Amino acid sequence: EENRSMMYMSTDSLALRAVPLPDVAQRSPIQDMLVDSAKGEILFVGNETSFLTEFGMHMANVGASLMIEDGHLEKTQSSLGLPKDAVSRQIVKLDNNRYLVICNDGPHYLVTKKN
Repeated sequence: EENRSMMYMSTDSLALRAVPLPDVAQRSPIQDMLVDSAKGEILFVGNETSFLTEFGMHMANVGASLMIEDGHLEKTQSSLGLPKDAVSRQIVKLDNNRYLVICNDGPHYLVTKKN
């Protein structure tokens, strides 16, 4: 039985293949994902302010960038550089390298990614 957060990628035979997201994406809920197929990149944002007795605070996942190469999720990821207490809810692509991250109860952030 698999309990990790997953994404499904299509294969050459048009089947779907389950791919577990990396550890950084497992730490708290993902609230939004943006797929840039031209760059082979997936950006995600999240975080949660709730407290669970068995897990504690969920403030551990403010977002990252994942790369896809040859239909496989690369093991490396890069941070979006958001503050650890940002409660991100949405990521919007503004242009080729700039994204707007919309947060609950706090400032929104402009993220510029380097190629």
